[in-house]
Amino acid sequence: MIDVLDGVTAAMHSGNSHLTDSQCESALDALHTVLSPDVSKYDATRIMQVKRTRYDELAAEGKAPKGEHRIGFKELFFNRHKVEKAARAYNGRM
Repeated sequence: MIDVLDGVTAAMHSGNSHLTDSQCESALDALHTVLSPDVSKYDATRIMQVKRTRYDELAAEGKAPKGEHRIGFKELFFNRHKVEKAARAYNGRM
């Protein structure tokens, strides 16, 4: 995988990439998702397609993951994979 990424990066730097801007953005989004699985509450509610209050209700019912506290941060962090799994179940896609 590292060789593939190095090749794509080298092609992009030299201006010879076969990827469109949209494809580059999609690839970066995919890499970001894999490399940083934590999301904000805003992102968690967007993934679940609910408002903040409804998300809190679902978390209290055990149908959505609760956020995790981290030392030095006021906001909560949510595991993207758990949120996506809860979203599939909540939206009837499971």
